[in-house]
Amino acid sequence: MQDIPITQLINEQSLNFSAEEQVNFKEVYLHLKKVARIQKIKISNGQLDTTELVNDTWLKLNQSNKNYKNRNHFFAVCALSMKHILINQSKKIQQMHHKNQLIKGDYDANELFGEAEWMIELQQQLIRLKKYSSRLEEVFTYKFFGGLTNKEMAQLFAVNERTIERDWLKAKSLIGSALER
Repeated sequence: MQDIPITQLINEQSLNFSAEEQVNFKEVYLHLKKVARIQKIKISNGQLDTTELVNDTWLKLNQSNKNYKNRNHFFAVCALSMKHILINQSKKIQQMHHKNQLIKGDYDANELFGEAEWMIELQQQLIRLKKYSSRLEEVFTYKFFGGLTNKEMAQLFAVNERTIERDWLKAKSLIGSALER
């Protein structure tokens, strides 16, 4: 996706987009759908589809009234929003399971509960990782939940790509070994 002035569009939240701005806005939406689709592959949390995840993310962004510094900052905030939405959904599933309110449908209730438990445990490990290194936690979150590339994160953190690559490998290793226990 080319570097378009999306942050200006989003910061202004104008309803009167020009034709070019509408095309740019559509590109942003399609990019978020792609990221959400990847989330659904990683976490098949059966309660949200990709459109719902993108729409919920968009609503959460609009409620935050943030000004985005650039494209990478915008997508990093989207990654955080998607993470929070998926974790909140997992907590709801966990509560429903404990109250025996999970309904069998397209997803096996036990599988759904297992994925919810995994997501909540991932969140706990991310909290621990943040205490160790906030940048490692952010790199993991932005890549895992937002699909940001090493290059995008290097620009975001003002470091070189190799540093981000090392951070990603370290964060992934720490999270992975903690989740295996």
